[in-house]
Amino acid sequence: AGAGGAGAGGAGAGGAGASSTEYTPPPEAALVVRASLLGGYCQGAVLLVLCGAQGSGKSYLCEQLLQRAPRGAWELVCQDTAANGKPGKREACEACAVSALQSGRSVVVDRMHLDPAQRAHFVCVALSCSVPCHALLLQTPAEEMQQRVRERTGHPGRVEGEQGARVSAQSARKLIVPEYREGFSLITTATPAEVDRVCSLYAQLRHAAFAPPTETAAAPPPPPSRFPLPHGRGDPMPSLTLGTQRITAAGARAALSGGGVFAIDTAPTYKNEAQVGVYVGERYLVCKVPRAVPGADAVKSSLVESLRKLRRSSCELLLLHWPDQVILANKLSEVWSAMDGLCSAGSCADIGVCNFSPRALAALLEICATSGARRPAVNQVERHPLLPQWELVDFCARHGILLQAHTPLASGRAELLQNAQVRRVATETGLSPAQVLIQWNQRHGVAVATKCSSVEHVHQALAASPPAAPPLTATQMQLLDAIHTSQGGKLRVVCPPWMGANVPLVYRFD
Repeated sequence: AGAGGAGAGGAGAGGAGASSTEYTPPPEAALVVRASLLGGYCQGAVLLVLCGAQGSGKSYLCEQLLQRAPRGAWELVCQDTAANGKPGKREACEACAVSALQSGRSVVVDRMHLDPAQRAHFVCVALSCSVPCHALLLQTPAEEMQQRVRERTGHPGRVEGEQGARVSAQSARKLIVPEYREGFSLITTATPAEVDRVCSLYAQLRHAAFAPPTETAAAPPPPPSRFPLPHGRGDPMPSLTLGTQRITAAGARAALSGGGVFAIDTAPTYKNEAQVGVYVGERYLVCKVPRAVPGADAVKSSLVESLRKLRRSSCELLLLHWPDQVILANKLSEVWSAMDGLCSAGSCADIGVCNFSPRALAALLEICATSGARRPAVNQVERHPLLPQWELVDFCARHGILLQAHTPLASGRAELLQNAQVRRVATETGLSPAQVLIQWNQRHGVAVATKCSSVEHVHQALAASPPAAPPLTATQMQLLDAIHTSQGGKLRVVCPPWMGANVPLVYRFD
């Protein structure tokens, strides 16, 4: 099974593991840990178990983590150098880890950890020291891993050259994706494009045994201006995208005339592609496949028509707008294969989905594992502090899918924009409530698609995050993260009847 039993065969580097559409939700405690890590208020020592074959980037990650963290906060345990710079025994690594954890330091373990049996030793070490154990799976393409090993020299274990590349390939095939049932408090995956951000997140853990960092130092790294697509093949996605639902030609002209907007989100169902197309130009373009698409031929004809109206020959990202009808008609595999074919033909650079639940994503990932089709690069969903979707955040973090938030302001609903905690953070930072909400998503590593119908709104949205705006502190992020529980429920603004309670579990909203 995939991580957490989520049914994503081939999710690990090297594509190991059986697949199943059966979806098991992650432990509730893992969602709390995920929020605290992304928000910058995770406290205490952890044991971080790296998983990946030779050449996956474990040593680089360890080097970067130790450079960025407060001095002495992290201890590196590496079996390749455990015996005075030479390969040693696992037991020596365990003893070193115990010593560091007992002194209040966090530990990162540089071993391959290809299967549950290998990982169990360090899960037990963490348990014996009463600290949480996190797993970090490095999802480096097999060809890239082998090339790294082929080119390196002076490796302590002599895994290098052509023979080393063959060993790396064998190891990758043996990799079994880590699962929560093994005893991990948190499981994350990272492609090469995501390693730096993951390092920064773990580097700002708060350790009681060391001088507490300032709020600024403790805050997560500022969001990038563009988010890399973990399994994408095209350009990174701008952190802010202009949504065009119900936007008029005048609104598009007003929003785009001042510059600064680098991405536009469109859809046939918005019925304004021709009006918006006048202003698209060379911006990052998101197109959508309609919910009611009947099959492969219609996928292609729909995109051709959209591109004609938008005055483009191709788009950067093509998303399946809704999951319900294609799943009910048993057409998900056919539609996804057609979208994959459009990528191969150059009509779009990457493909993804909108409004997919973890169960729907699990079904799609199994299709990808079975057919060899591209994995979804993006899942665009409604997300804001009253609908944080932590279960979906966790699923995407474990399977290398970028989340993009639509409706990040809850369509202006007073329950969110007038929320006391949102307004408190806005007052403390000098930002508007809308800017606070945009930065909240981006700081979690979630891209944002928001509607702006005036130059003023565009400028506000673009100035929502550093360096144009002050970063939200860890305390402020924690305050915003707690809104949905303090409110006693969630607020879902976009909830059409075909996604409600009386529809199949595999795709309905929770």
